[in-house]
Amino acid sequence: MLNWLKIQNYLLLNHLEIHFPNGFISITGETGAGKSVLIGAISLLTGKRADTSVLLDKSRKSVIEAEFDVSKLKLQPFFKANDLDYDTECILRREITGQGKSRAFINDTPVRLEQLQTLSEYLIDIHSQHQSLKLGQHDFQRNILDSVASLQSDLDAYRKQFLRYKEVSKTLKTLLENQKKALEEKDFLEFQFNQLNEAELQENELLTLEETEHLLSNAEEIKSALVSGADTLQSDEISGVEAIRQFETALAQIIKHFPKAETYVSRLKSVRIELADILESCQQDADNIEYDPQRLLEIQERINLLTGLLQKHNAEDTNELIQVRDEIDAKLLQFQSDDSRINDLEKSKQSLLEVLLTKGERITEKRKKTAPALENKLRKMLAELGMPQAQFVVEIHALNAPAEDGLDEICFLFSANPDMPAQNIQKVASGGEMSRLMLCLKSIVAEFLHLPSIVFDEIDTGVSGEIAGRMGEMMKALSEKSQVISITHLPQVAALGVAQYHVTKAVENSQTRVQILKLSGEDRIREIARMSSGKNLTETAMQHAKDLLNIKI
Repeated sequence: MLNWLKIQNYLLLNHLEIHFPNGFISITGETGAGKSVLIGAISLLTGKRADTSVLLDKSRKSVIEAEFDVSKLKLQPFFKANDLDYDTECILRREITGQGKSRAFINDTPVRLEQLQTLSEYLIDIHSQHQSLKLGQHDFQRNILDSVASLQSDLDAYRKQFLRYKEVSKTLKTLLENQKKALEEKDFLEFQFNQLNEAELQENELLTLEETEHLLSNAEEIKSALVSGADTLQSDEISGVEAIRQFETALAQIIKHFPKAETYVSRLKSVRIELADILESCQQDADNIEYDPQRLLEIQERINLLTGLLQKHNAEDTNELIQVRDEIDAKLLQFQSDDSRINDLEKSKQSLLEVLLTKGERITEKRKKTAPALENKLRKMLAELGMPQAQFVVEIHALNAPAEDGLDEICFLFSANPDMPAQNIQKVASGGEMSRLMLCLKSIVAEFLHLPSIVFDEIDTGVSGEIAGRMGEMMKALSEKSQVISITHLPQVAALGVAQYHVTKAVENSQTRVQILKLSGEDRIREIARMSSGKNLTETAMQHAKDLLNIKI
């Protein structure tokens, strides 16, 4: 339950501290008195986002703080999982600074807003005035049915499976899309690879071919020069080699007379050996070089092929062409790898889908089993609230594909009259009927969720008289299991509270401020009387207020 609430520097509240008892609590005040300020402050403790517009004094931070009794809620696992200190009295706090920064605390430990939201879901439920509009939304209707069916653990398991299924499906879809795009270029890649592969590329091949091509193109000229030079060295009159040999012999004979001649002999010998080697090499080259027009044509065609490939692939040499060929080959291999992975993912997706459908069908089964019980219970409660002929039907429609919350769409149908077929709630229910429906549903859900505190913000809007009293009795009955705080304009409802708080708005020193005071004794009687008859309090109104408060005269 909510033990106390402190509000500082929030909207029209400078400072407020309220202590709440257990049971049914009513909060009253004239329209526009500022009751919504209280709801807004409590909403911040549930993780609602805020900005500097909530600051009364922009130079100070706003602080909203509340203490909850959590001794019966078994929340130790949450505190342990989030590394928070556990105590049977849990304090939630929000701070909003003048710079727009927001901070959240649980038991004085800073936490993320998501952590505050998660914990607050176990502590308090706020029914704001606009929430009745949600009654016509399928998600809200599904949550109601699932709460009554106690499906939380089943839904957690289903959603984990659904998440895995979606991840695999997304990956598979991306791969298939990429493969589709890639297949469009696969034929072209295969053509390029085959063209390069059939070329049987060799490293530095083009350079070698160009040298050979140049040689063959000038073969006759080269051979003629080699033969002519060799013939000169081997002239019939006297060859160059023989002339050097004779000179070498002559010098050898004078060494004893001219020692320096020995050096000349050695040098001539080296020249003779080198010249003889040159002659032999020239003769061999001349023998090997033949003008071959067919071979020249083949080489030129090969050069043209390689040059064309270089230009096509923007490569500098055959070494780069080989690299291009290998890269294309790797891409083609990737197609095979993707095919294998796609096949594996398709099998995984099907396997996950089968498990997902099994879990989803179990949820559907429980929903279908719970729906009649919810229908019967709600019809009985609506009868107590003045709608004995009301029809309420829970329709469960199968979806075309698994969704995050199961295989079904839930639709609540309603009719206040027996002669009118039940239709979508949002289309046929009036404001007062929506209020009564919401109170009944909230009361039913509270039994299953065991919420310690529930706040109703004018849920009794649109009803009056006896029905208002019955709605108050229903909220009071609900307060036996949960602390119920009801903001109301109805005296019949307000009088049932074990405590009543009055909200007023006043101008002090040219500044508008909201005050919230706990009423007792004569003050409470006068407030109930005002709610019945207005500002002009009559004896009849005062007596009626006492009757509502069950005060004996």
